[in-house]
Amino acid sequence: MKHTTNLSKTPDAWKPLAKVAALVLTLLLSAATSEATSMLLTLTGDVAQTTPDNYNPTADALAGTTNHGFAYSVLSPTSPLPGQTYTGPGNPNGYHGPNLGPVTIAYTFGTVVSGDIIFDLYGRSDVGAEYRDNGLVFRLYNGDWITPVFTSAPFSIPDSAPYYGRFTTPVGITSDRVSITRPDASDNYFTLMEIRAVVPEPSIALLAIVGGTMLLRRRRGGS
Repeated sequence: MKHTTNLSKTPDAWKPLAKVAALVLTLLLSAATSEATSMLLTLTGDVAQTTPDNYNPTADALAGTTNHGFAYSVLSPTSPLPGQTYTGPGNPNGYHGPNLGPVTIAYTFGTVVSGDIIFDLYGRSDVGAEYRDNGLVFRLYNGDWITPVFTSAPFSIPDSAPYYGRFTTPVGITSDRVSITRPDASDNYFTLMEIRAVVPEPSIALLAIVGGTMLLRRRRGGS
């Protein structure tokens, strides 16, 4: 049976919200199949462009940011979560930069992307290390590491559970690699436990926009 939303029986004050809710429901049904066709990028750490890891061989540390076997989903990036607790030297899980700045970590995509990219980043949950992923700057490049085609404003992974942040690049940018830098020159120790990058299907990207619109509408309405 096909379900429809009868807006004629909805009070006038709620009709705009009902329309948005109906759109979100449609997008959710579409996104359930679109996620399968979204492209999960294969991130390969670039040792030459990365500040050496403080504890382990840099290649191992970079691999430690992409190899946790949790069931990642672009629509549910925090359920489940990857491991976010440091396990100590000799057992690389995540990248742990030195106490100097700036500290940079870099990846290539293995393909050229013409469009927006969703980056899901997972910080370290150990008490006292939560701030080590604040003030990050993303730079996208295409073909080489000489001149960035995009540079972001500072971005931070929140310092509270689930210690996760999402950064989405603007549309219309062609790129094949990314660097992430924490430019602070003091008390740096930039830490990144896991990272995923997805080129989203349009329905998934639109769902994120609509979700943000609903939150903004609620805040303006004082609820």
